[in-house]
Amino acid sequence: MTIPIGTKAVLVGLKDSSDEFLRYLDNRGLSLGDSIEIMTIEAYDQSLHIKKGSQIVVLSELAANNLLGIPSK
Repeated sequence: MTIPIGTKAVLVGLKDSSDEFLRYLDNRGLSLGDSIEIMTIEAYDQSLHIKKGSQIVVLSELAANNLLGIPSK
């Protein structure tokens, strides 16, 4: 599923709650309840550049597919 650039969401759940994935998110400063915005999606590998506040975070396609969010304004 392709997420449109500019989409805003609140992170509300995880499909993968393994220790490795939780560390991956923690290392990037992401946690449940965070508001994010999709900034760019790389054509080559579908990695996402997301904005959290003033911070830009890069997520692999695999990591992004393990996040659950609800749309926000």
